[in-house]
Amino acid sequence: MTDTYNQLKNELRALYPGFTDIELNEMANCLIDFYTTLTEATIENNEENKEL
Repeated sequence: MTDTYNQLKNELRALYPGFTDIELNEMANCLIDFYTTLTEATIENNEENKEL
């Protein structure tokens, strides 16, 4: 996870060169949270559809 986090932060640093490390950390955390939530919701939806 740490390697993925650092890769994401480096990509964001390249896209947004004027942002501080604090802002980049916040963006990376928000993106990881978003995609984690999206994945969990998708899995849950697929499991519910299988039951029907």
